[in-house]
Amino acid sequence: MNAIEELEKRHLLHRDIKPENIILYEDEQHPVLIDLGFAMQQGVATKVRVAGTPLYMPSEALISSIPPPTCDRYAAGIVLFKMLTGSLPFEFSGTQQRLLRIPAHITDEKVCRIAAVLLRVVSNDPTERPVSMDQMRQELQSAVLAVEELSQAPTSADLVNPWVDDIRSLYRNSESGNANNRGLDTPFVRETYVETALDSHLLPAIFEHRPSVVFLSGNPGDGKTAFLEQVKKELERKQATFRKQDASGWECIYEGHTFRSCYDASESYQGLSADEQLAQKLQGLEGTNKPDAALTVLIAINDGRLMDYFDRQKEDFHWLAHQIEHTEDESELARLSVWLIDLKRRAFVNMPDVEEPSIFTRVLQSLVVQEHWKVCEECAAADICPIRSNAVALRKRSTSRWLEYLLLLTHLRHQRHMTMRDLRSTLAYLITGNSSCQQVHEARHSEAAGASLINLTYWRSAFAPIELNDELLKDIANLDPARFAHPQLDRFLHFHQAPEETEARRTLFNDHLDLPPQRFRDEREWIAAIKRRLYFEISRDISKGARAQNNVSQVIPRIRRLPLLPYQYAKDFIALLDDRFEEEGIVWIRERLALGILRSDGVVEDMPPGKLSVKVNASEEQQLIVLKQIDLEDFHVYQEPVRDTHALEQIPEYVLFEHISGTPRLEITLDLFELLMRMADGLLPDAQEYQPLLEDLKRFKDALLLQETHDLVLIENQYRIHHVTQRGGKITRIAM
Repeated sequence: MNAIEELEKRHLLHRDIKPENIILYEDEQHPVLIDLGFAMQQGVATKVRVAGTPLYMPSEALISSIPPPTCDRYAAGIVLFKMLTGSLPFEFSGTQQRLLRIPAHITDEKVCRIAAVLLRVVSNDPTERPVSMDQMRQELQSAVLAVEELSQAPTSADLVNPWVDDIRSLYRNSESGNANNRGLDTPFVRETYVETALDSHLLPAIFEHRPSVVFLSGNPGDGKTAFLEQVKKELERKQATFRKQDASGWECIYEGHTFRSCYDASESYQGLSADEQLAQKLQGLEGTNKPDAALTVLIAINDGRLMDYFDRQKEDFHWLAHQIEHTEDESELARLSVWLIDLKRRAFVNMPDVEEPSIFTRVLQSLVVQEHWKVCEECAAADICPIRSNAVALRKRSTSRWLEYLLLLTHLRHQRHMTMRDLRSTLAYLITGNSSCQQVHEARHSEAAGASLINLTYWRSAFAPIELNDELLKDIANLDPARFAHPQLDRFLHFHQAPEETEARRTLFNDHLDLPPQRFRDEREWIAAIKRRLYFEISRDISKGARAQNNVSQVIPRIRRLPLLPYQYAKDFIALLDDRFEEEGIVWIRERLALGILRSDGVVEDMPPGKLSVKVNASEEQQLIVLKQIDLEDFHVYQEPVRDTHALEQIPEYVLFEHISGTPRLEITLDLFELLMRMADGLLPDAQEYQPLLEDLKRFKDALLLQETHDLVLIENQYRIHHVTQRGGKITRIAM
């Protein structure tokens, strides 16, 4: 089939495909197509009307001067049918017409389904045949996969789980709509609402009247409206008296205290401009002194809009504007009357090995909790349904923790702020693949009989989603293990594709279920799928170096989970953020970062340890490089201090490389840390993707050049190194 596909790319026809022209190449044990004596260009008329073996030719080839473009695929179909069944795919009628049929002795469901595909390949009607070898291959693979899965299917009815449609509607591009995507408008959203620090710390503080004003800032989808709805729900439970409720917010009185909310102070409402609406919501908070009114105001607002408004309205709201100026230090919240809660600082994930469930974990469990999936156990598609399988897999902490790790990496990359809506949308896609129960049943009963369902597995959707309209899914897809070479694993898989290697392949996964190559279009797609699944479901034994069962000579390569991802130093970065390095480890990291900074200037010569060197000047004409040196002990490496607030879940997000004077200071994100460590290993940072990181680094190096120092290094002709130092008013040069 590969040979015919290659001929098709060159618009050539072999014209004499038959068993006699297929030989086995002994060294690599694969078939080879020979005898191209009748080969010719497609679409060209031939002087000889018939060429080839009539039994393997379509009937129209016998009467046409131009060989039909399907003749090679037709002949391959007959060869494959004979291999599969031991018989030709047709009988001859009394008029020598070919009557297609599957031999009566063939009863195996798998063989019958494959044979049916081959009958279409050799159809008497040319329009019914596959239009390319690629299509023929896909249809054959679908038949093989579908039959294997359906053979395990129970005989119960096709059922529909309404919970699946509810989850699916969380996906921002769901084909079923987004009814559950905003606020707390539906029973499903209320049931799956997950309490956060806003509920456990901010909500009680509001009812204790500690803040007079709460500004909730952040991006759309951060959960501002949902929290305001939770406050309203609690007030209703306490039987507060509501004086106003509309699309802009609500106002009520509870125990003589007025509570007022605004869902979006950045928008106009019913003839009121955004400024007029905000002024109305802040009524009672004007003036230069703290108001005496028994009033709490809760405002959802964009932070840029907040600062702009109070910059313009400072005279009317002098006290309020002054309070806002001091809310940057969230450790001061306890004594302030105005609280600014920036939801862009919220972390939905925890550091590895933290026992307390993160927001991610609680949101995921609310969606896959077993009680909502019981109906699936009785469904006819239970054994092959990817949606059910995804829910079962993600219910296990042994799987979900590695999905959380991917989200941690995307969080630490600082390229995009994750919102609650983003998180729920991504989880909905990973569980459902934007598909419904009905679509699963339709696929199962279709001609392909469910072969495409493997595309809906969570590990495929995480790294190679069919749809790329979700920003968070795009971020995760950048971590796809299939994008990177893993020589030992790649080599092992290349030589273990045969059916008899099934036992060896099973050893790779913790559930010992094989992922056979026959499910995929080619070896490349299969190896990609293996890597994606391995990240989530790798066997513990593999990390120690295991042997295939029943074959002690077959050694499985040692494979570790995290090296499947593109980051080599993420583990060290996270350990720094989590304060898990001893002093000796910090010193090593500091030396490596200093070396990476030096290498970023293209300097490959080694410098003595204990110094941070930065290029001052370089002359190609004079073959001279001048470096400025600063004592490395004068720099600290430590994690970002997390603001002391209980109103948000937060984790450190970057590492600081800072001079003891406080300046210069370099904020090192995950990507910059990875680049510096790799440059210390010898990486040349000439790829375009590194340029934004190098620009950030340049600002730090420019600040370093302003630092006072007594030490310079001169590199002459790329090998002669001189140390120039100033001590006691004298300048000394020392050859190194």
